[in-house]
Amino acid sequence: MDLTFIQQNCYKHHQKKHTMRKSYEVLITVEVSLCNGEKVLTDSFSKVISDSQVK
Repeated sequence: MDLTFIQQNCYKHHQKKHTMRKSYEVLITVEVSLCNGEKVLTDSFSKVISDSQVK
């Protein structure tokens, strides 16, 4: 798996989420820029999950 593939998947994920929740645009942009680290990805998904539960 090369970095480009990971970045594309990551971008698609956040792009889809952006379409659903435009109010989180800034947060998502930050997450996309940090998308290279697995730990960061895990943290991001944890935030998304807890945010969804609050909703």
